[in-house]
Amino acid sequence: MTLQTMTLQTLPIQTSQAQPTRTDLLPGANHRRHLPPSRARLAVAIAAAALAACTTSATAQMAFSPACTAFTALAVALPQNAIVLSKHPVPHPAGDATVFSINGLNNYVVPAGSNSCVIAAPDANDVYCFQARNDPTITHVGIAAIVNPGGLTACQ
Repeated sequence: MTLQTMTLQTLPIQTSQAQPTRTDLLPGANHRRHLPPSRARLAVAIAAAALAACTTSATAQMAFSPACTAFTALAVALPQNAIVLSKHPVPHPAGDATVFSINGLNNYVVPAGSNSCVIAAPDANDVYCFQARNDPTITHVGIAAIVNPGGLTACQ
């Protein structure tokens, strides 16, 4: 019987490519990055708020307030480019109703003979109050930011 000696052969260590880490891109893999849940919720909330701002108009009912102690802030942001004022209760063509723009220092009158009127180029962010009327049956003035369709009665 002869004894055979065996020698261990050393295998070369592969150093050409490191193991991919979690952030490395794997060939052929879908490379979509996922947001953490908190950032995903924030992105959805921002998108929903932006969509709501674009699709709905800001509206309010202003009660009569000769000293402007009751007022309404209204932002006019794209796509809205105008404000519509309307006398209430509707229909209410009798009498004038005056709305005061506090920051812009302008008076806008919804004239007798008309239920509503439009302010074509209002300040982007202003505060308004229903300050004067010549008919006590006008109880409120509605205000809304709108996309101006054209052809509406202009406020005086």
